[in-house]
Amino acid sequence: MARPREFDIDTALKAAMETFWLKGYTATSMADLMDAMGLQKGSIYKAFGNKHALFLSALRNYLQTAFFSLKSRMDQATTPLEAIEVFLGNAVQTCSMSPRKGCFALNTVVELGPHDDETLQCLNDHFANIRQLVTQTIQAGQAQQLMRSDTPAHELAEYLMTVQIGIVSSAKHAHSVEAKAKVAGFALAQVTA
Repeated sequence: MARPREFDIDTALKAAMETFWLKGYTATSMADLMDAMGLQKGSIYKAFGNKHALFLSALRNYLQTAFFSLKSRMDQATTPLEAIEVFLGNAVQTCSMSPRKGCFALNTVVELGPHDDETLQCLNDHFANIRQLVTQTIQAGQAQQLMRSDTPAHELAEYLMTVQIGIVSSAKHAHSVEAKAKVAGFALAQVTA
């Protein structure tokens, strides 16, 4: 009869995610993970598999949580324009995080995207979901004449995502949150009717 787990899997996964997020995949050792998760190597392998499998589990959990949190906040907005403000404001909030660790997804794109197909597919699916969410929000805004309609919604969504990625990417180095908020405000003005 198998012994029941003596640790909370969600807590352990969150600890692994924080470690990968702060240090990066390559620089994170099994010793780092054991220390952060409070587990022995055998317990980690038994629960999650190897380091790469653990990383993918942590990344998928992060992406799912981030997407549903963003979608929930956008869904609570009273207008599509306000929902886009939430989308861009989310990026600005990333710049005020301490320590400055940027976005786990974007950090992973840079580190593993060029040579890890499984990780890249996971990230591509995530960004496609966000692109669809933003496109649908813009389409609703165009239908209400709140957003410009001289450009297709998917092109405006691509523009906003590029701005958002730029803002979030700058979160790892010296920055001014106020300056990033101005960039977000300018981007919002570009899509407003």
